[in-house]
Amino acid sequence: MKTDRSHPSLIPKQWQIPQIFRDRLGADPGKQRIMAEEGHYLIILHRAPSAADRGNREAALFWINENSEWKSTPHGGGVNGLIEHIKEYENLVKGLEEGLELPHSSENADLLHEIHDEVTPLLRASRHMLNVLQELRQLFPENRKILLLRDSAINVERSSELLLTDTKSTLDFMLAQSSMKQAQEAHNATIEANKLNRLAAFFFPIITICAVLSIEDPAAVLSRPSTYGIVLAGLLLGLTLITLLRSKR
Repeated sequence: MKTDRSHPSLIPKQWQIPQIFRDRLGADPGKQRIMAEEGHYLIILHRAPSAADRGNREAALFWINENSEWKSTPHGGGVNGLIEHIKEYENLVKGLEEGLELPHSSENADLLHEIHDEVTPLLRASRHMLNVLQELRQLFPENRKILLLRDSAINVERSSELLLTDTKSTLDFMLAQSSMKQAQEAHNATIEANKLNRLAAFFFPIITICAVLSIEDPAAVLSRPSTYGIVLAGLLLGLTLITLLRSKR
């Protein structure tokens, strides 16, 4: 069965690599990994992602031939290109950390959500990149540059994880603080409502009595000695209602 070699490939045409690499890698990089064939190694990594990528990943390729010579794209320079690739991650993490350290950033929910959305794919990609570089370290155990690059990838992965943890903790604290504030406001509203209820209970008997007595001539009502006794009884009844409300609380 013949292999169709006309499909688009991310690998530069001038690279003299085993054809199987081109056959196995199309227009999409897929997961980060290492391909090995006939003493050649093709390292497929993802460039530093952002939330705006929506899952679309741009490839960074590094080829090591049978003579241990390196080539790379889009960063040239072989091993130096891999150094630049990791620096992209480091710079993105550093920028997000600086955003989190801005004054009042811990009170800005929109900024925290933006940092959270940016660091989440960054952590996932850096973790997979670390796995690939660890595998590369095992393939070339005597290559000190690869060892240092692996260590840099460890730092990127750790920094990304700490940043995501800090962002989540701050968001959780803001949520708890907001819930406490709403609970306090609801408690204060309940207290004010109880005050109004007690006030209404105190004056309700008097208002009712006054409404009944107002159907007669005011002068005649005031001239009766019993009127003041009725008002006093209304006050006592109001106090009784307030006492009952307090006892129920």
